[in-house]
Amino acid sequence: MKTNIDIGWVRVNALPLKVELQKTVAEWIEAYTSFLFTNTVAEIHNIQKFIDEVGNGIKVIPESSETKREKEILMQVMTHLRDVKMIKDRTLDEVEPMK
Repeated sequence: MKTNIDIGWVRVNALPLKVELQKTVAEWIEAYTSFLFTNTVAEIHNIQKFIDEVGNGIKVIPESSETKREKEILMQVMTHLRDVKMIKDRTLDEVEPMK
């Protein structure tokens, strides 16, 4: 784009407009990429936290379910397995766009 344009008898210097437009575009690009980066890091952190929680939650599996405590532990393990099943597909679908 030319910086000086003659329109009839008026000469327009577009350089300041071009410079300001480039600055504005650069700021918006930075804001958007910063948002994407922050959001991706937060998603990865949430996934890691969930994996750790489930990993710790299923370490202890009761031999039987005769006592009340064993039943509670078994229910916790089953809850963790249900949670994994519920979010597995959604999480796997989100991983590719985060790459």
